[in-house]
Amino acid sequence: MSHGRWDALLSQITHANGWTMRHQSPHTAVEKRVETAVGLKQASLCWVSRDDERPRIWARYDSEGRNVLESVWLHPLEQADEEQAKAEIHAMLQRIDAAIDGSYARALWLEHNYLAPDTTPKTQHS
Repeated sequence: MSHGRWDALLSQITHANGWTMRHQSPHTAVEKRVETAVGLKQASLCWVSRDDERPRIWARYDSEGRNVLESVWLHPLEQADEEQAKAEIHAMLQRIDAAIDGSYARALWLEHNYLAPDTTPKTQHS
């Protein structure tokens, strides 16, 4: 499958799974905000796809001083057909969600539906 098709599938599937496009140059980056016990946190997923090299994909979500997504990779196979590519992308997104949900602040929020205190200044209406 062409690099351009991988790019298109990654964009479509990440968008359909709640990720928002951040930028497309020099690499494509999407982000997803998640509720945690310490407030909203952001996960990033980036990829570069050039005709002269294999597509590279990496992810980042910091928790307790480390990137819990550092081991989440997808190595696109050029000989993969579209259905295989979709399955690989969905599996990667599931691994990302599982790693984020297993992080300390996110797990607390999921277990107790605990929200950080709202520190937004309140406006008074008369």
